[in-house]
Amino acid sequence: TKEMSIGPDRTSAVNILENVIQVSIITDPGELVIWAGNLNNFYSQTSISMGIFSSGADQNYKITASMDSGADNVYQGLESKFDLTLGFWETVSTPTPTAGGSGVGGASPPVCTDTAPGGAPVLLNAIANGGGSVTLTWTPALDPVTYYLLTYGTTSGAQTYGNPNVGGHGTTSYTVNGLSGGTTYYFRVRAGNGCTPGPYSNELTATAVGRVLAGPAVGFIPGVLGTTAQSGVTPSTTVQVLGTECVKNKFPWWMFLVLEIIAILLVLRRGKINKWSVRKLMLWLIAIATLSQVAHELTGCNCITSFWCSKYLLINLVILLFSTAYTRYRLSKKNR
Repeated sequence: TKEMSIGPDRTSAVNILENVIQVSIITDPGELVIWAGNLNNFYSQTSISMGIFSSGADQNYKITASMDSGADNVYQGLESKFDLTLGFWETVSTPTPTAGGSGVGGASPPVCTDTAPGGAPVLLNAIANGGGSVTLTWTPALDPVTYYLLTYGTTSGAQTYGNPNVGGHGTTSYTVNGLSGGTTYYFRVRAGNGCTPGPYSNELTATAVGRVLAGPAVGFIPGVLGTTAQSGVTPSTTVQVLGTECVKNKFPWWMFLVLEIIAILLVLRRGKINKWSVRKLMLWLIAIATLSQVAHELTGCNCITSFWCSKYLLINLVILLFSTAYTRYRLSKKNR
């Protein structure tokens, strides 16, 4: 019977990327948060306990990494590399099985000695943005805090899915992507310090706007609620960085604008601009712009990760105003 641990060894130069890459380690099955924090915190660990293992024992872990949603393009092109040393510590006494069997195949969870956060954060807002996303904001929890865990469900008081690490110390907002349109969600957030979670916040609701989707939101896992203190480990083998294309739709967001422009040109060309009334032309242009916006909201991507995609409504209005001005110009020229 021995205690297993992992030790990180940075092999690349120190850079600012380490502050925005968030790491989490959870048991699989069991979905217990073993360790969470950013890469900078991870590199400061000499070794992190993975638990006590008896002869022949095994335990699976999910190790993930994600970039803070508020990070901008200054991090592009940067990288952080590390080696992991996996091994056993000195022989320890045979552990007593815990209720519910949080270990697998004879492996017992590590003992956590981290101090819990001094209080719960307070959820302030839950705002539906369209495109199946909801932005949450909260007040900071009392220190010590190394990460925030966010959960949601479709029934009040029943948290079904969790993201074990939505940001490090100082994080006060997060945008949940990939929610199903027309569904009301109930959100809660809690802070954690190393392996010890703090109390949950209040609960807020929001009804997502967008197309109907199946499955959990991006980055969320069933049952990851951070309800048990554990002690912990390592960063990521999987890093998900959302691009500027629509990640939930087979069409890129700009295709709707292209189709809108083509429709407007067809109306102006085939609609006999010199014979139709101004009112009739305006109604056609407004209808096309409205259909384009509705199509984008219902079948397009979540635009949080793309600047221009997030400005779709503004671009749509510019196209409508330009086409309207052009129509008036043509009609005024005809009447001279």
